[in-house]
Amino acid sequence: MLRVEQSELRPKSAVVWGDLPKDETSSGFKPGGPGFYIAIVYEKLGINVTVISCIGLDYPKEMLPSNLKILPKNPGVQKSMIYRNIYGEDGHRIQYAYLNDCVDFPSLALKELLDDAGFLLTEDQELLFVAPLRPVSPKLVSSICKKFPQSTKVGLIQGWGRQIEEDGKVTKRKKAEIVSDIEKMRGDFEIIIFSDEDFDNALECGKDWSMVKIGGKAPILVVTENVNGCTIFTNGVGEHIPAYKIKEITDPTGAGDRFAAFFAYMYRITGDPIYSARFANAGTAYALQEGNGSIQLEKIFEFAGDLI
Repeated sequence: MLRVEQSELRPKSAVVWGDLPKDETSSGFKPGGPGFYIAIVYEKLGINVTVISCIGLDYPKEMLPSNLKILPKNPGVQKSMIYRNIYGEDGHRIQYAYLNDCVDFPSLALKELLDDAGFLLTEDQELLFVAPLRPVSPKLVSSICKKFPQSTKVGLIQGWGRQIEEDGKVTKRKKAEIVSDIEKMRGDFEIIIFSDEDFDNALECGKDWSMVKIGGKAPILVVTENVNGCTIFTNGVGEHIPAYKIKEITDPTGAGDRFAAFFAYMYRITGDPIYSARFANAGTAYALQEGNGSIQLEKIFEFAGDLI
């Protein structure tokens, strides 16, 4: 643990290029989406986060963590994207999404992202997460990743498994459409993370998408499995990492995004996907049990007990 705290490889900055919706809850609206939950974790680990996303003038910026900056700074639309998560007694989740005025996913053409010489203001970041909550163009994703040559690039690909119906209900896309998109961009990432709820036959997808093609490259695939932990695939070979047991979960929303934050953090330091998965399992479990405000490296290692 001391080696992690003292490591010069500890990331200090991250970019999340993705959707930043308002989450509708029983008590009103609050920030949501991968960028928000990643920033919640990274605030406690001393990492600044820039989220590139469309938000509206109605967005509750006052509820964002202090380490999170949104670009563009000035919302150009009125109404933000809205997400509603409904959990049944069995833990099953039904989702509704309303794009409102945020139909367009942010592109590289946003003038506020460029300096006078035409370079991205964010391209020297150590971590890049691409995290839309709906399908976006694989060509755009590849263009974004190429702008971050020094970053550890992480694809949170849940959005490509979703389609938004006319009434806002989020349903699953056709398998052929998903596979076509993922095949076009999987080589742009070092790490791809998704849940076993995001795609049918998720473990089979993880295995297939981790396979290296002749003359190409493939990412490490991480399939999260809720209370069962996660499975890591490297070139078609999987290894299951069990979860840590916790007493109670108050709100599971964003758990997968927090896992991704912990995993990318440790992978940037160690380059070891198995150890990073164990750390991510521990960090996520600790945050779910003790609350986001309690996140500390020392506490996570004490909680896990076996992360040497």
